[in-house]
Amino acid sequence: MNYLHLLQNRFACKEFNKEKVSTAKIHEILQAGVLSPSSLGLEPWTFYILQSPEKIEKLKQFCNSKKQFETCAFAVILASKNNFEPQGQTVQKALKRREDFDKVYELYSPYLKRLESKNAHEYGALQCYIAATNMVNCAHTLGVDSCIIGGYDEESINKEFLPKDEFCALVLTFGYKASGQPKHKKMRFSFNEKVKFI
Repeated sequence: MNYLHLLQNRFACKEFNKEKVSTAKIHEILQAGVLSPSSLGLEPWTFYILQSPEKIEKLKQFCNSKKQFETCAFAVILASKNNFEPQGQTVQKALKRREDFDKVYELYSPYLKRLESKNAHEYGALQCYIAATNMVNCAHTLGVDSCIIGGYDEESINKEFLPKDEFCALVLTFGYKASGQPKHKKMRFSFNEKVKFI
């Protein structure tokens, strides 16, 4: 399966068949997230895996009670750190892995100092979106279906599931599709309408 074929055939699964996903496949999907690129190499994410019906039901309440949570095998909360101060733990821990720490720190610090709370939130969320894309696409190569959940009560998820230095950037559900899916043909605007060479 080439990558474009994957994109042509992956869809947002609205109903799963409740079948369990093997531990090996779950780990492979999560590894795709771990290996994802991130701006400045900060890897600000943590992936929280929910498998118990009780925790998934609680998460469902904060996600507009979407049906996917009733049948998925597991759900993932993609959380980001919420502080990117140059002297903060997130930045220091990531950059100190580099041999050229002093040079890189000097280069990145002015940019990171400009990340006020609102921008830091957006910045962290964007990094998690990269990881989410890799996770759902990796899942598809393994025959596992998924749905990206964008509508949720962030404040409630943060309070219920996450430490204070993190926020929910995105929620994913995984499992095997119920019969009869996808129900709709994939719709995309044409290549020429969306791609402009300038």
